[in-house]
Amino acid sequence: MLGISPYLEVVVRKLYWNFFFLHSILERLAVIFKKTRQNKKKVNYEQVDFDEILNALDRFGVSPNGILVIHSSMNELAKTKLTPTKIINKLIEYNGPNGTIAMPAFPKYKDEPVGVARITTDLSKTIFKYDVNRTPPWTGALPFKLMLRKNSIRSSHPLNSMVALGKDAIAMMENNIKGNKPLPCGENSSWNYCLQQGAKIVFLGVDVAHSLTMIHVAEDCYIEDWPIKNWYRDRTFHVTDSTNEKTILVRERDPKWSMCYAERCLARDLLRFGIQKHINVSGIDVSVIDSKELLNFLNNRKGFGYPYFMWK
Repeated sequence: MLGISPYLEVVVRKLYWNFFFLHSILERLAVIFKKTRQNKKKVNYEQVDFDEILNALDRFGVSPNGILVIHSSMNELAKTKLTPTKIINKLIEYNGPNGTIAMPAFPKYKDEPVGVARITTDLSKTIFKYDVNRTPPWTGALPFKLMLRKNSIRSSHPLNSMVALGKDAIAMMENNIKGNKPLPCGENSSWNYCLQQGAKIVFLGVDVAHSLTMIHVAEDCYIEDWPIKNWYRDRTFHVTDSTNEKTILVRERDPKWSMCYAERCLARDLLRFGIQKHINVSGIDVSVIDSKELLNFLNNRKGFGYPYFMWK
C-alpha cells in the first residue's frame, strides 16, 4: 500500500513517529496484512534444497571468487533444514577459494535507545563500549556464526559493522576507523571497499529495501553532493579488539531522517528498473543486486535526496 506514493509513505512514517498511539494501531494492521498475504500464498513447502538457491545466484550472474555481501534471515532459511554453519560452508564452497563472504554484523548495545527514543534521545555525551570480538551482532545467526570462524575479521567501526572471511577480508577492514570522525559507510569503510571491488549483494529470505545498507555509501562517500543539511550527528565509542583499545568520535545519520525514508518506493523502483533480480525458491525470497549498478542508480537521483522525500 505504501508503495503507491513515496509522499504517502513519508506522511505515515512521520505520523507514526510523532504520535505514539498510532504505533499499536499500525502494528496491528501490519500483522493482519501479513497474515492475509500468508494465507493467500499458503503452500505446504517440502524441505528446500539449498542448491536451488545457489542455482538462482548463477542465473543472476553471480560469479565465483568475488565478494558476496550476504543479508539473511535464518527463520526463512530454516526451510532448508540446514544449520547456519552448513549454510556458511555451502556459500564459501560456492564462492570459490579466492572469494570473500561478508555479512552485516551490527553491534547490539545494551543501552541503545529503541523506538521513538532513538529519535528523541541525546547521545552526544554517552560513550558506548564496542568489543570487536565479543559484542554480539543483532543481524542474525549467520553473521554470528561467521564471527566465530577462524580467520574471520570484523570491522572495528562501531556502526554498520561487517564480518568477512576470505581473500579480501583483511584489506576490507584495515582502515575502517581511519580519519576524522569516520563514517560507517564512508570512504574507508568495508561497505565502500566492497563497492569498489564490484561486490554482489545477496538477499536470502529478507526484505531488500529494509536491509540494503549499501545505499548509505551514496551519502557517506559523497558528502559534498548530498543535498540534505544536518544529515549527521556525532557519537562516541570506546573500541576494543585483540591488541588495541581507543575512544573515537564517529558520525552517523541522524535517526530523525528515517522518517523521510520511502522504503517501499525504493523497493518498487529497484525491481522496476531492473537493479534487483528476484526469484522465490520454494518459499524463500532470493535477490541479487550489483553494488556498482545500485550506486550509479542512486547517484543519478540524489539531487533531490532520493530515496528520502519531503525532508525540507
